[in-house]
Amino acid sequence: MGLFAPFFIMKTSKYRNTKIHAYGLKFDSKKEFERYNQLKLLKKAGEIKDFKFQVQYKYYIGDKWIFTYKADFLIYNKDGSETVEDVKAFDKRTGKYLTTPLFNLKKKIIEEYFGFKIKLI
Repeated sequence: MGLFAPFFIMKTSKYRNTKIHAYGLKFDSKKEFERYNQLKLLKKAGEIKDFKFQVQYKYYIGDKWIFTYKADFLIYNKDGSETVEDVKAFDKRTGKYLTTPLFNLKKKIIEEYFGFKIKLI
């Protein structure tokens, strides 16, 4: 299969993002699909070691599971560090990423619990 496999577009969701199936994966938006392709190129060029798509982080209090956060990408950098990314729409008018209050809360909890920052792209 080539670098850019054939894909088909699904219906538009209530958030106006177009879901895409490609490479046997389901992407929540065109922007997420495009980022996946960028990361494939960065890996091929040797700019990053590797990456994973839709990595789950489970949050527990004691032994009780509370929720699972699904990061869009986990990137393994050449220097040994890791970057967690979440793809969000960007509002040029306000200069902010479009997020929900629930996402913002989960993001803060996961960052504190696991000790890393989630980069919005």
